[in-house]
Amino acid sequence: MGGKYKKVILSVLYTALILLVWRLAYHIQIPLLDRSLITPGESMFGFLDVFSGGALSNYSIVALGVSPYITASIVVNLLQMDIVPAFKEWAEEGEVGKRKLNQVTRYLSLGLAFIQALTITLGVTAYYGDIFQLGVEVNAFLYVYLALVMTAGTAVVLWLAEKITLKGIGNGTSMFIVAGIIASFPGMINDLLQTYITNPQGNSVGDIFIFFGVLLILLVIVVGIVFMEAATRKIPIQYANRPAAAQLRGRSDSNIPIKLNSASVIPVIFASTLMSLPTTVVNFLESSSVTYWIDQIFDYTQPIGFAVYI
Repeated sequence: MGGKYKKVILSVLYTALILLVWRLAYHIQIPLLDRSLITPGESMFGFLDVFSGGALSNYSIVALGVSPYITASIVVNLLQMDIVPAFKEWAEEGEVGKRKLNQVTRYLSLGLAFIQALTITLGVTAYYGDIFQLGVEVNAFLYVYLALVMTAGTAVVLWLAEKITLKGIGNGTSMFIVAGIIASFPGMINDLLQTYITNPQGNSVGDIFIFFGVLLILLVIVVGIVFMEAATRKIPIQYANRPAAAQLRGRSDSNIPIKLNSASVIPVIFASTLMSLPTTVVNFLESSSVTYWIDQIFDYTQPIGFAVYI
């Protein structure tokens, strides 16, 4: 028993150490970028920034986090449905096929990471103007170089996630997502405090109630999500063989547990990724009535965008 607890403790410490390394990398910003020209706390990437723990708005070398891998996993899963015959065959080959699909997913992740990094670099320049104020000539090579740096950061994050999966606690990709969301909580709570509690313009009793009400709603949402993820519906097994049915009657495993939320977080991540694409493209364009309505429709913080997202 002592050896079992020791193994669990070592796994927890190993996971914590890797997450610490990832969080330290969060503070390493993209080279040649004059961060002082960017408004603190301002981000053009919205929802996707939550999954990176704020690394995207900080323009860190690990800004993309595991989002390219998640997108690649969704694409590979969709291609297994008779779209790419080889992928379908690998999915039916057991562990060997699974390793092949994982390899394809990794390569696709790096390709998507490069495309996303290049888009982000171009988008930042279009959004903030000339932010390379360090005497460096802005050309295509510079954009490709910065995209490669961010892609390398993504490769390191995926490698760390794989190490957590092999030797740590839980799934490495999921742990990075959870860590990113938790890392964004202090900033959210600080914003609420500044808005409703420490506002220099004065606060009313109603503002204090709103503050604690928001925290209560957040807690209820977290508890509800946990219950939804853990909820299962047990389908009883009907045995055609009567002796077998009599022998297995009353056993706890004589049913098929089906998750209530079988799709898990895939629809949420897929929808957020799709909705982020139009808003990212809009940042390259000049402001107009068309870009305004595109932003209203695909920005989840707006009423119309939230309805489309749901």
